[in-house]
Amino acid sequence: MSRKSEIVEVLEKLRGAFHPPPDIAAETWRIYRDALADIEPGVLRTAAVYIAKTRTFWPSIAEIRKACSETSGERAKLPAPGEAYAEARRAASSIGARVMPTAEDFSHGIVRSAAVQAAGSWRRWCLTDIEFGEAPLRAKFFDVYRELREREVSRLALPESARQLTAEESRQLLEDISTRAGSEPKRLGEVDELKPLRELLRLRPPLPESKAGL
Repeated sequence: MSRKSEIVEVLEKLRGAFHPPPDIAAETWRIYRDALADIEPGVLRTAAVYIAKTRTFWPSIAEIRKACSETSGERAKLPAPGEAYAEARRAASSIGARVMPTAEDFSHGIVRSAAVQAAGSWRRWCLTDIEFGEAPLRAKFFDVYRELREREVSRLALPESARQLTAEESRQLLEDISTRAGSEPKRLGEVDELKPLRELLRLRPPLPESKAGL
């Protein structure tokens, strides 16, 4: 079964969960199918169950995609901000400032990324109580972590192949986008076909910190 056929099957089952089932025109059905084609069927199935349990009316495409992101976050078991902060503080005590931890030392790599980005380095994160004060850095961690978590949740809703883009592939794609955008200006009212690709690249998680982060 093709991906689009799987998407149609999921949408048909979701439609049947509403009473009475909504009357959806064939063209509208095609638009839904094409607009959701970049989402893994498994992610879409989980989101469909969530929508059927929580909504009264047929969802828009944007609402379906949002549900995919929300349920993907649950599937990945990403810790809540408070839990992530407590985990990062425990790691600071157990690992110490002299050793840069790996992503495997945490329940998820974004916990480490948030700590390093919030403090500026792993050493500064470990010494926060002594040198910098905890309250301001805790607030900064929450802001950074929420942003990273949102990116990760959105990334998980993408096809597996899209998640595996290397940094070099991303740079090349961005160069191609810039070149094409510069040589082919859009006319008024014309659809921006490159927008989905720009969005995909924007949602890639940040690259791991180097040892310089110490």
